[in-house]
Amino acid sequence: MKRAMGLVLGIVLVIFFQACRNPFEMFWPQARIFPPAPTITSAVGDNGQATITWAPVNGVNSYDLYYSTSASVTTATGTRVPGITSNTYVQTGLASGTTYYFLLTAVNAVGESPASNQFSATTIRCLFVTNDGTNTISAFTIGAGGTLTPIGGSFSTGLHPFGICASANFVYTSNYGNDDISAFTVGSGGVLVSNGAGPFTTGVSTSPTGIAISGNFVYTANTASGNISGFTVGSGGTLTSNGITIAGNNPSRIAIVGNYLYESNNSDGNVLAFTIGPSGTLTPLGTYSTGKNIQAIAAGANGVFVVSNSSSNVLTFTMASDGTLAAGGTYGTGTTPTGIAVSGNYLYVSNYGSNNISAYTIGAGGTLSSVTGSPFAAGSLPYGIASLGNFLYVANNGGNTISAFTIGSDGGLSSVGTFSTGASTSPYWIAIQP
Repeated sequence: MKRAMGLVLGIVLVIFFQACRNPFEMFWPQARIFPPAPTITSAVGDNGQATITWAPVNGVNSYDLYYSTSASVTTATGTRVPGITSNTYVQTGLASGTTYYFLLTAVNAVGESPASNQFSATTIRCLFVTNDGTNTISAFTIGAGGTLTPIGGSFSTGLHPFGICASANFVYTSNYGNDDISAFTVGSGGVLVSNGAGPFTTGVSTSPTGIAISGNFVYTANTASGNISGFTVGSGGTLTSNGITIAGNNPSRIAIVGNYLYESNNSDGNVLAFTIGPSGTLTPLGTYSTGKNIQAIAAGANGVFVVSNSSSNVLTFTMASDGTLAAGGTYGTGTTPTGIAVSGNYLYVSNYGSNNISAYTIGAGGTLSSVTGSPFAAGSLPYGIASLGNFLYVANNGGNTISAFTIGSDGGLSSVGTFSTGASTSPYWIAIQP
């Protein structure tokens, strides 16, 4: 009997060992069936998004994506996107002009694989300029070192697009000749797609010039009607009026910092300050004298700055925590200043009449001191001006070009190059994606 039982036990053990290459897998199957790490094959940046592609892994249920702006991203530190079921994925909602780093894991019923190789992608950032000569927008991507690459396509606006503003997803122009706003969605590669519901009226006989965007609100300074039109940005970039605010005589330009809006009145020679409410409505804060013929206004952490093209100077104001202003000083510029931009602790003014750019260091209390080497040569009839980090751009109205510069550690400008906006375009005002 014992011999028979031993024989049966031996047969069972033989069958068991033949069935299992590793007998321990009966008790620890995950030692064999965790999925292997996937391999990312490409990551391509676009406008506010990146497309990640990888080689499929057999026998998995899904993939988890991890991403970060840090090159040291791990599955513990990256933002996780679970449950991806194909071998390509478009991650949206990314910041413009930013490098992201990606990892991937494969997931099956047992668990998650080790992390894949790392891939990076840089989203694009675009620059847009209104062309008064052709009633169009010229669009460019901003490359390494501040160079500009034209974006193909023709983007028509209304008549005399005197102002432009941009968010990550939308672009708006104020059309002086049509009393309205043209609206565009920024599509793949930075191509502008006209909003089918537009254009959006600013009112009869308003002649909008300046335009600015803050979060979900857009505002225009209406030169002919002496007021400010406010709009709420809706789905797809559509605009819905949220009210008209009385301004002054010949309001020209708008600058926004935080929850405060500042608007310059050309004929009255002053700046009006407003608080932006939760619904976008404007509440007056104060009126501040500047002198007449104010052509442009800029605002930043260091204060509010305006230029007068008749007296060829720049005026400074310090800004309190409640948005109110206190007059600072008056400083000379080149001939007929038209545009103004703040970049950190530096201020730049485009001088239409002398074809150059005045550069200043912003000191305590908004005081200005000329940067060594200022003024810096621009193109013919420089008009609108805008900054992005260490780069500065000016639209040369008479040369149909944009001049690009790097901003040095001392605020000095070094030319990057000159980029065409097209024949007879007469570029006017510049906006850069935030």
